[in-house]
Amino acid sequence: MMKRFNLLVYVYRGINTLEEKFTRKNHPDYKSDLSKHVLIVTGVFIGATLITSLLGV
Repeated sequence: MMKRFNLLVYVYRGINTLEEKFTRKNHPDYKSDLSKHVLIVTGVFIGATLITSLLGV
């Protein structure tokens, strides 16, 4: 159970890092591109899929 929780935290942090990097103008690596936003949406979708499959919902 702890491994699953750690994986969920890891995925959540990764998605937040991507979100900061590509949407917040004050982030040092800020880039605003359609492809970057598609990457974020894809990451969120994959993260949500992983979370639901791990939790067995």
